[in-house]
Amino acid sequence: MSGEQKPKLLKTIQAEIFALRAPSDTPVFTLLDNDNSILIHHGYSPLRELETLYDQLLDFLNNDQNLELNDILVMVPQIDLYEPFIHAVFGNTPAARSLKYSLSDQHLVKTDPLYTCVIKLLNLNQAEFKAEQIASLLHIPEISTNFDIDPDQIATLLSWIEGSGIRFGRDSKHIQSLGGAANDINTFSWGIKRMLLGAVSIDEQHPFEEITPFMPTRGISAQLAGKFAMFIDALCAWSDSLNEPRYLVDLSNLLSTLESCFFTHSDDSQKKFKQLHQSWQELIQSGLKSNYQSLLSIQTIAKLFEDILDKNIPSQNFLMGKINFCTLMPMRAIPFKVIAILGLNQNDFPKATTHDSFDLIANNPRYGDRNSNIDDRYLFLEALLSAQNNLYLSFIGHSITDNSTTLPSVLIDELTDYVDKIRRTKELDLPASKQCLSIHSPLMPFSESLFIEPKLPFELRKTPHSYRAQWITANYKHDYDDDHAYNAAFSYPKILIEKLNIDGLIKFYKDPLGFFCNKHYSLNFYTNIDFPILPSVESFGDLNNLDNYSFNENFIQDNLDKLVQNQDEKPLLQAYYKSLGILPKFDYETIYWKEKQALFQDLIDAIAQYSAPEYIKQAPKNILIKLESNQQQQISLTGSLPVLQQHVAAPTATCIFWSSAKGKLKRLISAYIYHLCHCVNRAKNEPSITTIHYSINSGKLIKHNFSAITQAEAKYQLDIYLHGFEYGISAPILWLRDDFESNIKEDKVMKILDEILEQINIDHPEFTQTKPWDLIPANFLSANSSLANLLEEQLCPIFEDYSDPALLRLFAQITSDDLLKFVLNYHWFIKPIYNALTIE
Repeated sequence: MSGEQKPKLLKTIQAEIFALRAPSDTPVFTLLDNDNSILIHHGYSPLRELETLYDQLLDFLNNDQNLELNDILVMVPQIDLYEPFIHAVFGNTPAARSLKYSLSDQHLVKTDPLYTCVIKLLNLNQAEFKAEQIASLLHIPEISTNFDIDPDQIATLLSWIEGSGIRFGRDSKHIQSLGGAANDINTFSWGIKRMLLGAVSIDEQHPFEEITPFMPTRGISAQLAGKFAMFIDALCAWSDSLNEPRYLVDLSNLLSTLESCFFTHSDDSQKKFKQLHQSWQELIQSGLKSNYQSLLSIQTIAKLFEDILDKNIPSQNFLMGKINFCTLMPMRAIPFKVIAILGLNQNDFPKATTHDSFDLIANNPRYGDRNSNIDDRYLFLEALLSAQNNLYLSFIGHSITDNSTTLPSVLIDELTDYVDKIRRTKELDLPASKQCLSIHSPLMPFSESLFIEPKLPFELRKTPHSYRAQWITANYKHDYDDDHAYNAAFSYPKILIEKLNIDGLIKFYKDPLGFFCNKHYSLNFYTNIDFPILPSVESFGDLNNLDNYSFNENFIQDNLDKLVQNQDEKPLLQAYYKSLGILPKFDYETIYWKEKQALFQDLIDAIAQYSAPEYIKQAPKNILIKLESNQQQQISLTGSLPVLQQHVAAPTATCIFWSSAKGKLKRLISAYIYHLCHCVNRAKNEPSITTIHYSINSGKLIKHNFSAITQAEAKYQLDIYLHGFEYGISAPILWLRDDFESNIKEDKVMKILDEILEQINIDHPEFTQTKPWDLIPANFLSANSSLANLLEEQLCPIFEDYSDPALLRLFAQITSDDLLKFVLNYHWFIKPIYNALTIE
């Protein structure tokens, strides 16, 4: 008997249920360390639940050669909520580790875009014609094909909708019918006119009937603008046709008319429309059989049609030879080798039931009444008994916002309580069953713990392991040696450069972590260039920060251009902005325009003075500066320098920069690097160069001055920036984005950094004299605990609430070594800017 394999926990529980034994009568059972027949996963979100499940299934398949995909069943309380995450995780994997899957039990209207689109079109006359609502129809392949719009052209159309100022409404009459004042601006009718006018105009400076041409539609793009106009005309005509109520007999062919107007079918859509026609005709015939003779609005019949489709849950795609995803419902938990149940959260399963006040059965319950709570418990019992090898239970155990603990379904607690009762052991400090059976996945899929090579065999592992190699580089490995510590936990390939453009150098120092992620992982955290997010309302001057900044920059530049061209043309600028549809309407327009003029007039006047006749504008210069790299090789810094302005009576030339916002670090560093390049590139017989950066802070004009420096000083600082660039693209450097304000001398972060630097200069002056890319001895902070404590006490609170995605991606845990390097980065790359800066 000693060599006989002991039954695992899952089989033991199934046997006890079969024998109907109470826990007190259960034979002695010991939960072994290698027993993973029941696993309880604590996740952070539905997406992380599925990502961890994907890795766990790969583990099961890798360690059981007899396990097939059709031996795996995954159930969730509501499949519709999990469907997009299932496709995101299981539908976007490399072929080498692809797991084929099928979904069952989805509600048609909630999950299939084609069905949703048909319902939208049937209710189109009640729609507000919001930009994003109409644009979403173009994403239906059958509709875009019908109007001869290629999928690659949809992103262009979305950018046109946004750029032309379309917000909502068909035209002024439609706006009036919605309760608004009649105004054509920002409607589809007005936007289409702008697009078509742009197709035949030379430039946008010549409006036609107070409509400014939208120039991106000019040239070969005019054909696409025409197709989009035909699409909008078809929607308007269809919307008008839905206004009149009809008899049931007349509604019989409505769906066929809709189909012929908007859809060109594929094989898949033909099957779907066949099902739609069948349901539509059943609805019409049921009304005719009831002898209903009155007029009926389209909205009423559309609502009834939607209810029918919502109740129509096809059962196909189950047992298709793939991993089966389905809803936790009766007749689904048939025997499978592996059964996983996701979404077992306290408030989601068993489902909470609500009763109406007039529900007599609920108010006067009797023995034998249907109870959804008991039904859900029985479904869980079915799944428990149907799992042959493994039962995988998952719930959201931690809040994704504050990491607080969230509770599982009461059924998980009851299961672990039962396991505690049937376990037997001689140990006095027996850990709870929930602790023994649980696995905890980290918040991020790129967490370091997921990629450490497992030291235990599969049966003994209680920590998840990830197979998704897209989160790591080709040589992802630990890089600790006896002599030096690296800046981050892992090493990355060294990138050698021979030529560098000045714009690339500036872009790096504006956001080193984002630049690094883009270089190594092709990740861009801060822009979305594929499909723009369309605004759903007209402009009332209440813009988000990015749109407001863009408006302010254009407002200042256009005012400067008008001043240079002709002072008399300046009042026409407001009318021009109105014709673009970017100003509020009615009296708000004048109020908004005056506020902008008052806010930026000082800045406009300050910059405009450099366009006076007494200022001589020098021709732009191209630079070629030879610098020495870390590998003692020559690197060429190339690019074009901004124009210099020189007063006829002044001995110096000036480079002018301006911004409509605060003079933050990312803006000042651009001006400073250009200033260094100008000073290095200056010939001996040319005037010295100063740089001025104007900005607005709390409504006041701020003037930042960079004084002239010698060529040798500028070249030395450029050399430091170049070496920092080389180091920063080969290993991430700790950096704060947008946390340094223009009032730098009063900034709390700067005060902390200056105090720490002062202490470092006293105790370890070699750190502020050695180049920043040199490595620091690995055990240095271990031997200098006072400095390590100072760094952690002063700087750790700064990063606690910091949510920069690039920082979270590259620094799962910020160590004292990272904080020391952060201070030295400030000393070498940031502090020189403010040392050279004077503020007026």
